[in-house]
Amino acid sequence: MLGAVAVTLNAWWIAKELRYGLSDSGAVVMILDKERLERGVPEVIVDKETALRVAILVSDANMGTLPNGVEMWGNHKDASAEFEVRAGGTSPDDPACIMYTSGTTGFPKGVILTVRNVISSCMVSVKLRAIMQSSATPTGQPGMLVNVPLFHASGLLVALMQGFGLGRKAVLSSGRWDATRCFTTMRL
Repeated sequence: MLGAVAVTLNAWWIAKELRYGLSDSGAVVMILDKERLERGVPEVIVDKETALRVAILVSDANMGTLPNGVEMWGNHKDASAEFEVRAGGTSPDDPACIMYTSGTTGFPKGVILTVRNVISSCMVSVKLRAIMQSSATPTGQPGMLVNVPLFHASGLLVALMQGFGLGRKAVLSSGRWDATRCFTTMRL
């Protein structure tokens, strides 16, 4: 196990805010999509204020020549060979994730979630599963529409992680909230 700490940053942040979050957290790898790349993230990647070593682009589009420091997902080598692997694995009190507050009183604050925090959240879903299995079985594959951002605790821990713990398929919505698109997706 790599023992990496996930850092969830607000996908709508501008370059200055991204630079702050990346610098504050000490992130060394950024995984981004085409939209973030097009919105100016490359200037953050080459910025010496952060510890970033590489940005990995997840896109099925042909992006042509990429900025320095950006690689396509399929072309990136095994991360464990490039980065220090945490010796001895992880313990319950090790950091698992850093999430950032909304920053209403200044810059957002990094909140560290431990392995124990994340596992405890998932254990709630195990208990829910036991309760749900005692009721009627749904037809088809149960799923969860995750229509809240994964950089928010309710999106990452409640919707996504608990959904996985319940054995649910996760359907991730993209972009800003669109009620019509979400209701159409739920009918599928």
